[in-house]
Amino acid sequence: MKITNDPKGSIWRKWDLHVHSPASFSYKGTYDQFVDQIEKSDCDVVGINDYCSVEGYKQFTTKAPNSNKVVLPVVEFRMTNALLNKNSKNGQRINFHIVFSNEIDILDIENFLKSLIVNGSQISSKYSDSKFLYENVAVDFGRTKELLEANPTFRGKYLIWMPYDEYGGIDNIDPVNDQWFKQGLINDSHFIGSSNQKQIDFFLWKDDKVKEEKFEEWFKDKKPCLKGSDSHEHTYPIGAIRDEKSQPCERCCWIKADPTFEGLRQVVNEPEDRIFIGKMPPKLLDIESNKSHYINAISLKPVDSTQKNPWFDNEIPINPGLVAIIGKKGSGKSAQADSMALAGKSHADSNTYSFLRDDKFRKKGLAKQYEAILTWEDGISVKSNLDDQVNLTEPEQVKYLPQKFVEAICDGSGVNQLFQQEIDKVIFSYVPEENRNSTSNLKDLIRLKTGLIDRNVETLKQKVSEQNGSICKLENKKLPIYLGSLKRKLEEKQRELKNLVKPKKVTEPKSKPSKDVEDKISALNKSFEEVEKLIGEKQLVLKGVNQNITKVQNLEIALGSLQKQFDDFLSGYKEDLTFLGIDPQKLITIKIDEALITQKKTSLNLEKDSLTILLSEEGDAKTSLVVKKKGIQADLKTIVDSLDKENNAFREYQKALKTYQTKRGLIEGVDDDTSLTTIKSLTGEIEYVQKKLDKDIETSEKLRDQTVEQIYDELLKKISFYEEIYAPLAKVISDKEEKQRKTGSVLNFDVGIVFDKLNFPIDFLSFIDQSRDGSFQGKAEALIRVKETIANSDLKTKDGVVNFIKELIECLRVDKSVKGNPIKLLDDQLIKSDGKKLELYNYLYGLKYLEVKYNITFNGKDLNENEFSPGEIGALLLIFYLLIDKDKVPLIIDQPEENLDNESVYTLLVPYIKQAKKERQIIIVTHNPNLAVVCDAEQIISSEMDKHTYEIRYTSGSIENPATNKKILDVLEGTLPAFQKRDQKYLKRTIAPEKEIQMQTTP
Repeated sequence: MKITNDPKGSIWRKWDLHVHSPASFSYKGTYDQFVDQIEKSDCDVVGINDYCSVEGYKQFTTKAPNSNKVVLPVVEFRMTNALLNKNSKNGQRINFHIVFSNEIDILDIENFLKSLIVNGSQISSKYSDSKFLYENVAVDFGRTKELLEANPTFRGKYLIWMPYDEYGGIDNIDPVNDQWFKQGLINDSHFIGSSNQKQIDFFLWKDDKVKEEKFEEWFKDKKPCLKGSDSHEHTYPIGAIRDEKSQPCERCCWIKADPTFEGLRQVVNEPEDRIFIGKMPPKLLDIESNKSHYINAISLKPVDSTQKNPWFDNEIPINPGLVAIIGKKGSGKSAQADSMALAGKSHADSNTYSFLRDDKFRKKGLAKQYEAILTWEDGISVKSNLDDQVNLTEPEQVKYLPQKFVEAICDGSGVNQLFQQEIDKVIFSYVPEENRNSTSNLKDLIRLKTGLIDRNVETLKQKVSEQNGSICKLENKKLPIYLGSLKRKLEEKQRELKNLVKPKKVTEPKSKPSKDVEDKISALNKSFEEVEKLIGEKQLVLKGVNQNITKVQNLEIALGSLQKQFDDFLSGYKEDLTFLGIDPQKLITIKIDEALITQKKTSLNLEKDSLTILLSEEGDAKTSLVVKKKGIQADLKTIVDSLDKENNAFREYQKALKTYQTKRGLIEGVDDDTSLTTIKSLTGEIEYVQKKLDKDIETSEKLRDQTVEQIYDELLKKISFYEEIYAPLAKVISDKEEKQRKTGSVLNFDVGIVFDKLNFPIDFLSFIDQSRDGSFQGKAEALIRVKETIANSDLKTKDGVVNFIKELIECLRVDKSVKGNPIKLLDDQLIKSDGKKLELYNYLYGLKYLEVKYNITFNGKDLNENEFSPGEIGALLLIFYLLIDKDKVPLIIDQPEENLDNESVYTLLVPYIKQAKKERQIIIVTHNPNLAVVCDAEQIISSEMDKHTYEIRYTSGSIENPATNKKILDVLEGTLPAFQKRDQKYLKRTIAPEKEIQMQTTP
């Protein structure tokens, strides 16, 4: 009889374990018709089920020794146990089935059945009486189970199937009187007989009305539900489950396993994923609809078929579910994965491959001697030389995550650029094509959507920088050194005034110059004063003209820039405007009248030239006021020199007195003088510093805070754009929320303003002199202080951010590291460098460390806040692809368990791998077969290398395949799997007749 261990591993097949034969009383048909019935069915596995008999099984195996069907002996019993029916006062008759391994000698089963006691005596010779077996034989359930367990021939080679809501089922047992017995039957059974989805879900603990703790109290394990055709005639289509009218329907029982007894037993261990009752399992429907997304086989061969002792010469069928490539270190596991990635046109950087590298297998042209042939489910085969490079312009047919690539992402620096790129790819893949605005990546789309906001933010940051500059100037005035400098300057001016000598008075002589001379002197003095005044006025006018010329030049540059911006705008949106049918000239125009600027510039330059001539020291008195002034001075000197001694002395006195008065005025200053070179200006500045400066600083800081809040508000506006982009992915995650919750691990996405916790402490402390006494003295202590300040701050709100900045500034102004918090000068706390305080203020108040980003949390941990270990970051990347990657091409992962302990692998990765394999083909390379076991991999590919010839051999099969099972233990070097499962069950494998191995999958 056929016993199949498929090298492709566990695949979906139709099973019907409830098929009666002529050995059952009332069966309609002959044995030849029965054999024909089975052979023509589309079931791969048939359970020949008769009442307390295996005669039908025996007859079939004799009549069809070369059948292509796998048949299992199934015995149906009736219980002697008398039970009440919950719906009536009548007794409830209960049936149960036992499925035996077809490796047991059929005579052993037959002898066991003949030895059963019925009405005080063994069945014995009445075994051939099908009517007797049907009508009279009933056994005690518990006693029958004890007999099987006591016999080593049967122990571990039978499975109990308990009908539930079908004929002879236990559903009608009275829960009041026989509740514990009913629960006992369920717990002692491996399968429950039902095709009702409500019952299927109930026994898989999926009833929302019942808590998991209650299920655990009732049942030891989750139970798979099984259903057969209950065929009693040769014309019934085997495999077809009966409907409510007992007619065959399209629904069948599908089992994903090797068509063996061991395959059936694996269903008990994985009741949710290994059995399906319906028309066709969703996985098969997906494969049928997406054949180009599933690899059927991989062939690794030498280019020259005559090559001796080749490294590779294998063809391995590939399961459409989860494939685990196992083997000891250096056995060629990654060679298989790298080759699949290469032939599948993965865009992964070949430098991150483990095997097909220039410094390994591609060294010295070795790879050129071999080729990989990837065959897809649609029959298309793709051949690639192992020395080829992938053409990145071609679409990816597989997604590959090499170990080195994952390691680069998990470099310990939090969300590094490489990881962010992968996150962005996944998010962007969910943006509908019509919403991408011709962009090819998320970064460009965000830039397009938020460009105006970003420009507003930059404008506000420039404004805050100007405010910081003004505040720095004000704060510099508050420094003790500034006030001390003012006082010293005032003392110097007061001393200068005190030392200023007033000229000794000279009495006006009685004999005066003639009236004619007096008039000439008077006229010349008047002219001198008028010219001197006029020179001063013209100098002021020239100063204003020069300022206006600069303004015109700046305006000219600004207008040119405006014109360029306008031209760039029209150029950038030309295609969009054309596409929308909008005339740019009608939408917006800009007109710059350059003639006005030219006229003004010409006028100012002419005026400047005229004034320059007037103030020139060259030329004559008619054209230059300076020359004219010198002429008057010369004429005046000539007249004064001609006067007598007394008049001349008096004239000198008047001149000296005027000089004295001028000097005194320059020392004393005038009202509203801000020059800081006179007594009044210095006195006024000292009074300002002492009485008004703090108020001005406070006012300026409030204005700056308002600008900071405006920057924050602009960032808030960006969130809506991000949410719009993220909406399609958000829906997918929301739809999968229930599935995630059941795994015990939940991945969440949202959008918000994210504080750069990773880099902020480093950036902030780069401004601080950590050798100085203060809150941030000492590198380690300073880092702790900054992190504590971050932890104690509300960085999710506008006010919280402003208060956070104030707290840091406060820490620079007082020493919070010592008792009493002594005051410190902020400037003294900074690294000595020109403009360092302004740089610090621009950093803090410019909010460079805040960014609108996608917040990613996993089990309450925030990725953006760097709360993950490198291993967890790697796991999160894998979960990204397992849970929400939109691309459903095969996903190949090299050593997903790297950097994670067994418990973390089980809690973080396993639930998502098990879910993802239902929706796409997953291929993992692992040095720890435990991962394959707990993920219930559909196929195990074992890799081995001959260290002498370097030949790499691959063998494959299912977990339930005993040969594969032994490969797993060999890789583990005899140790048992260490993964713990919460459901307290053990996965049993019979490795050899004399040795049973238990693969522990429980605490």
